[in-house]
Amino acid sequence: MIFVAYAEEQRDLQWVTVTLTTIATLLLSWRIATTIRYRGWLGLEDAFVIAADFSLILLAVFIYKSTTYGFGLHLVDVKRTGGDVKKALQLFWLTQPFYTLTNGFNKMAFLALYYRVFPMQRFRQACMVLMAISVGWTVSYLFVCIFQCTPVPRVYDRTIPGTCINFTWHRWSNAVLNLITDLSIFILPMPVIFRLNMSVGSRIGLVVLFSMGFFICLTTALRMATLHLTLRTKEPTWDSAPTNLWSFIEAATGVICACLISLRKSIGALWPNKWRSHKGTSSGPYQQYGNSGLGRRCVAVSRPRNGTTPEKSGSMYPLGNVKSAVKRRPDTYPSISPSESQECIIEGLKTAALVTTNRRSSGSESGSGDLVLQGIKVITDVEVLRE
Repeated sequence: MIFVAYAEEQRDLQWVTVTLTTIATLLLSWRIATTIRYRGWLGLEDAFVIAADFSLILLAVFIYKSTTYGFGLHLVDVKRTGGDVKKALQLFWLTQPFYTLTNGFNKMAFLALYYRVFPMQRFRQACMVLMAISVGWTVSYLFVCIFQCTPVPRVYDRTIPGTCINFTWHRWSNAVLNLITDLSIFILPMPVIFRLNMSVGSRIGLVVLFSMGFFICLTTALRMATLHLTLRTKEPTWDSAPTNLWSFIEAATGVICACLISLRKSIGALWPNKWRSHKGTSSGPYQQYGNSGLGRRCVAVSRPRNGTTPEKSGSMYPLGNVKSAVKRRPDTYPSISPSESQECIIEGLKTAALVTTNRRSSGSESGSGDLVLQGIKVITDVEVLRE
């Protein structure tokens, strides 16, 4: 029923757009407040989500307004109820650019988040490649959906002489590329999460959290099931309604998921207590990084090469020249400025790191440093006392 036009679809277009837009905007407000509270500043990913929500609001306005002119009804019913077919189709055309913008900003928001919290070089290169593809997809299809007919008003008034693009190629290529890029984006962090040294329950929680984006892929696939209705129709106000409804659900789901994934600390409080284990795994290349669990701050311990601990020597050493305890190629950790990230990948992750340093003690010095261990951000405050 939801994949074909039906009698009550005009009503559903109205309440679904209002409800999902309200939910998405409330979650965005919660996300912004939580981010400022725990991190103190908004990042690029937050700006992309704000832009996506703004586009979603405009998309909802045009969809709702189109229903007031008869969109979602048979042509005969549009005229009978005093609607305006041309105005309804014009508003339907205006929804398409904002659908594209909302999805494009959603993709960029996820990639910007990945880029900030996962500092591995190859991972960030993959993020940049997908970001370029997402920007290219957004700009190209935004241009095509605006200028799909020459002259442009022919899109909603076919009595005007002119030409239009092949709508079948346009809409199917748009949907397929949209789905492929979404799948690539949401699969990208999974290998990194699977390699984290943490309890099974914590790892499952992270996988579930980062898998929320696959709901967007699901709605994209469901929307594709309605595309054929818009390509062979003599009543666009009636047959295009299911596609328009699923387009909005897809766009709103993207904004909602982008907000939920950044509310992991609040969501983590709802996670079952029996799965909040503080015991990390005891095998694998991450064993030297200590244990991890939900609900605690990140800490790090350093000691000099002479084997004495900071407590015994009475001095603290800055973290530097980190080497792996496993016999393999030494790990390299990029330098990250304090403004780039001040939080752990998992809010509240506890990680004890045993590292060595080449620094000698002389004089006194204090400072802060960030240590990145295969994707786990360990924030440390160290103080060096020199005699």
